[in-house]
Amino acid sequence: MWSGGANQASSGGINYSLVVRQVGILQLVLNLIGFGLGIAMGASGAGLDAVIVAVLFLGTVLLIAGFAWISLKLERATMWKHLAAVALGVAIVTAVLNSIVLQVPLAGATIGALAQTFISMGIGGAIANRIRS
Repeated sequence: MWSGGANQASSGGINYSLVVRQVGILQLVLNLIGFGLGIAMGASGAGLDAVIVAVLFLGTVLLIAGFAWISLKLERATMWKHLAAVALGVAIVTAVLNSIVLQVPLAGATIGALAQTFISMGIGGAIANRIRS
């Protein structure tokens, strides 16, 4: 499901069907965990600001772990291009969802989602490179 090998494009390019699957899986996991955390914290009486900070922190940690895991399954030659495509997909979906759920302007949600996702991608990719060497 996550592996690069047979799923990598033969020309050394990006396998977009794999990118779409990985974006979907990351979004599903992040949204389910974020929803559960939000419900649990809300039920315990936490304010909206505390819930947003907790979801943002946990989401970033999970994104880093997800990008590191994806990176370990990819060929080094195409790893960063592939990760950038996944990050862009995750950022777009995150921005749209955050704009709808949090009722914030799409431009602001997009800037936040791009920053969080691409920083997480860089850290996750670097961790994977460190593990490989």
